Amino acid sequence: LMPINLTPEEGAALLRRAESEAEAKARQIVFEGASELQRLTMANSSGRPGPIERTGDFRRSWTLSMLLGGQGKVGAVVGNNSPQAMRLEFGFVGTDRAGRVYRTAYPYPSIGPAAQVVGPKLRKMLVEGMGKQAQFLKGGI
Repeated sequence: LMPINLTPEEGAALLRRAESEAEAKARQIVFEGASELQRLTMANSSGRPGPIERTGDFRRSWTLSMLLGGQGKVGAVVGNNSPQAMRLEFGFVGTDRAGRVYRTAYPYPSIGPAAQVVGPKLRKMLVEGMGKQAQFLKGGI
């Protein structure tokens, strides 16, 4: 550990800068991970063994929204609001509210398998990326 001679004002300015840089880096990493999740989910959303792609509407209906909560909180949501999304992801047998009977027992998941691939990658990207930010405070001044 090396001694650092800073005034309280210089120390506070340094911490504010580090916080701002860390938040920007976290936003970048989360966006990259969520974009990869969306891309893989869209790739999983058509073709065998899943539904036949006729128009591409279901595949294109996967969206990405960034969530910025302030105080360093950042997140993202990859989702789909098409009527068939939940039925395809988890399967469905039964009668819906409109009285239609479905027997699509087998799920054709799109986002689940993509999340299993992207989750560990995103975790690693965050640890590595934010670790570089921590090095700034330890000795990269």
